[in-house]
Amino acid sequence: ELLVDGPKRDRLPWVGDLYLAGRGNYCSFFDKPIIQRTLSALMSDSPTTTDLCGIIDYSMFWIIALHDYYMQTGDIITLKHNIGNVSEILTSLRLRQDSNGLIPTDKTKWLFIDWAPIEKKGYCASLQMLFNWTLKVATKLYSFASYDILAEQCVLEVNKLSGYCNSYFWSDMNGYYVDNWSENKQGECFSRQTNLLALLSETSNSEQAEKILDNILCGTKVPEVGTPYMKALELMAIAKYGRTSDMLEKLKQYWGGMIDAGASTFWEGFDISKTGNEHYAFYNRPFGKSLCHAWSSGPLFLLSQEIFGLIPTAPGWKTFSLNSCNINIDWISIRQPTPHGNIEINYNAGTLSVSFPSGTSFETVDTCGNQIILTGPKQDVISVCPIIKIYFISILKI
Repeated sequence: ELLVDGPKRDRLPWVGDLYLAGRGNYCSFFDKPIIQRTLSALMSDSPTTTDLCGIIDYSMFWIIALHDYYMQTGDIITLKHNIGNVSEILTSLRLRQDSNGLIPTDKTKWLFIDWAPIEKKGYCASLQMLFNWTLKVATKLYSFASYDILAEQCVLEVNKLSGYCNSYFWSDMNGYYVDNWSENKQGECFSRQTNLLALLSETSNSEQAEKILDNILCGTKVPEVGTPYMKALELMAIAKYGRTSDMLEKLKQYWGGMIDAGASTFWEGFDISKTGNEHYAFYNRPFGKSLCHAWSSGPLFLLSQEIFGLIPTAPGWKTFSLNSCNINIDWISIRQPTPHGNIEINYNAGTLSVSFPSGTSFETVDTCGNQIILTGPKQDVISVCPIIKIYFISILKI
């Protein structure tokens, strides 16, 4: 059993699908073995000779998916088993870097990013942002596995790459990153894809991030991304910086539009401007679209982990965080599986009730400037802002 992209086609594991379907899995079935098997299956070819799935960005996402797996499960055995694969992938990427740490597009065989127009000539900004994210994640994986020297090497590379990304691609005049650098100058094109990856990789500083959100991601003037795969990443970026209301509105428009068009599963692609049978066309085939596709499952985690900023802050959910002040909904109920048991969240009319298992430490960081940490089995009632009360109940395992 593996996580494949869809039952229609291609019926194969792909790293991009694994990353997003994996995140959905952690919010629902929490099936560790299927993630382990899929990570292993995707490494069947040596990454030193070919990119995973033939796509350079998917080689990077494999490392990011491994980090997600470890943070969710705390499975140090699987991490240490795969740390050599992390090094192999990074070696393959480093062999294609120039003296500034950037990877030229002509050193790639297939640079995907998204099924949408993105200027990639010369140096593609999206690729560099994704590489920066990958190096930051690799730093953490090496540290978790006690490879401190390798972690320190990644830190140096991140510092260098971040500097050149901002030098080459950031436009102060426009307040966003351009898509490419070619012939010793910035390109003129810009996209959601480049800028959302800048936010997810934290290549941008907080001031740049706010400009990107205002100028690109939260507006309607810039062309939409090409797939539900990239739409989920876009909404992750928006939620990461506290724009939960914008994230929810865009989710309703996109996946709600998919439902209005007749979907009862997650379609491989969606364009709200299409009508009738046009919705089913893909890859220049009238009915080529997969109507049940792994990379389109973003709402599974966007409507649970992302809406509350509910994330593990230590491997295996030993500690976790919750943002309690960006909630702009009337009611929601969430059950988040963890290795210790379920975290249950119920929000209704300004009251947030949180129950969590013993073996975890709860941390909430809210935009009202309060920080609360609870450890072990206890019960308390804490007011964290004028309109919200949070009830904490830590449940003893029997």
